[in-house]
Amino acid sequence: MKVFVIALSILMGIITVNPSKTDFNYEKAWKEVEELINSGLPKSALEKTEEIYKIAESEKNDAQLTKSIIYISRLTIVTDEKGMENAIARLEGMVNKSHAPVKQISASYLAELYQKYFDNYRWEISQRTELSGEKGPDFRTWTTQQFLQTIETWYLFSVNDHSLLKSGVDDFTCNESI
Repeated sequence: MKVFVIALSILMGIITVNPSKTDFNYEKAWKEVEELINSGLPKSALEKTEEIYKIAESEKNDAQLTKSIIYISRLTIVTDEKGMENAIARLEGMVNKSHAPVKQISASYLAELYQKYFDNYRWEISQRTELSGEKGPDFRTWTTQQFLQTIETWYLFSVNDHSLLKSGVDDFTCNESI
């Protein structure tokens, strides 16, 4: 009987310490992120979103992982002096290490960020002399043609797997408030 009680205590301890993946309330967490954003606290919202990202990654929850990647990128751009550079670098890393459909959505969002950067600095970029050869790793020095080729490459990559184009999008909704 004593062994049974000890075994039951150990089992209960393991269950309590190691909760199942359905214990995390994503809806509540995202409401908290939205409240932080609406309160003008983007750094705090970024920290909470990083927590959501880690949990979604450990649970392999693609919808929440994708949503957190987009929020992290947007909040990084808002809160960091080199936000665009950091967001782009992180997204490129996500594309390299993720699986479908997270990889394709990250690639599409990466193309969108390059496009936004290009649109914001179009006049400055258009004044650069077109160079032949490979583009450098620093996108802030690219020419118009290098930007357009990169944007096209990422957008095409995001739609190259035709089986994913039939996937539902309801789980991947994201608020446009940032």
